[in-house]
This record gives sequence, structure tokens and C-alpha cells, in this order.
Amino acid sequence: MWFGTKTVPLTFVLTSDLAGYLAAAVDAPGVDGQRIDIGWDRPVSMQDIADVASRLLGEQVKVRAVPAGLLRAVGTVIGPFMPMLKDMGAMVDWIGTGKYVADTTRQREVFGTVPTAEHAVERFITSLGHEIRDLA
Repeated sequence: MWFGTKTVPLTFVLTSDLAGYLAAAVDAPGVDGQRIDIGWDRPVSMQDIADVASRLLGEQVKVRAVPAGLLRAVGTVIGPFMPMLKDMGAMVDWIGTGKYVADTTRQREVFGTVPTAEHAVERFITSLGHEIRDLA
């Protein structure tokens, strides 16, 4: 399930990787006060992730997207009772612009190799207990 457009590339990061980078940054020399973008080797869309997962699992993974307009409409009706919906609509609109892309240059300099989308999706799939069936 995805909110917004499933074909717009953006930067993803696994939560466990982000936690690891945060812990490593504590002892990393020369990073005090710096902003370090974190992400995979390239922006990918949710459809790209589903395609990678499909290949690794050996079965089709489909993306179901809730259109941003629907989220906005629901936010308009329910917004007075749940203000977070209006914020979520704005977030989905911004992500849909394609500007949610990290520059992982500094990440590579400080922490080493940046995970590929394929490797990150593989680790996520196995963390959920699924078996990788196709490594080609």
C-alpha cells in the first residue's frame, strides 16, 4: 500500500540502517554539526521496489496506491477532527514532486559503501521472514 504516485522516484532508507548510521556518527571524526543525507544508491519508486521484490521472491508484488487527491479530500472532511491528515496530504503532494532525493555523497565518505536498492530490499524481505528465491 502506498500513498500518492507509485512511479515517482525518491530516496528510501531502511530504519535499521538509519539507526546504524546515527550510532556510527557519534564516533565519526569530523562530522560534528554536519547534515548527512542518508539513503540508497539511487532514488527508486515504490513500483521499482515492488519489481525488485517480485524478482527476489519469485512472485509478483503489486503496489496499491491511494491517490493524493483522495487523501486531500478526506483531510478536508475529517481535517478539523484529525489535523494530521492535512499534513499527510501536504507531505504526499511534496513527495510526488520528485524532490525527495538525498545526496548520498557525504554518506559514502563517512560511512563507506551506500546500500544498493536491491540489497536493501533483499535485507528487508528476509527480515520479514521471507526466503529469497531468485538472485539472478
